[in-house]
Amino acid sequence: PTIAYYLFHLMFIAAATTALTGAVSERARMWPTTIFTFIWCTLVYNFVSHWIWSQNGWARSLGSLDYAGGVPIHIQVATSSLAYSLLLGKRHATTNNTSIHKPHNINNVFMRTILIW
Repeated sequence: PTIAYYLFHLMFIAAATTALTGAVSERARMWPTTIFTFIWCTLVYNFVSHWIWSQNGWARSLGSLDYAGGVPIHIQVATSSLAYSLLLGKRHATTNNTSIHKPHNINNVFMRTILIW
C-alpha cells in the first residue's frame, strides 16, 4: 500500500533529522533548529535521496550502490552536521561538570522525546 511506502520513508527522514539535531545539541535553540530541519528536509534530503534511490537518479545511473538505504542518510547527515556545527561554533565550556542548560520547559522535553521515539 502507498501509506506503508510513505511511512517507511518517513522513518528514514526521522532518523536523519534525529542525528542532525543531535550534532548541534547544546548549541542551537529549538525553534530555529526546527525551521532549519524543515527546510533541510525539503531542500536537501528529498533531492539527494532521489538522486540515489530513484530509478532515474543521476547517482544511480553512475553506478552507486545502496544496499540498505543508508548511503543518502549518512552522506547528508554527516555533511549537514559538519556545516551546521561549523556555523554555530564550539560549545560553551563549563567550569564544573554540570550542564549549563537545566531542563526548564517540559513541553520542549516532551516534544523532543516524542520526535526521537
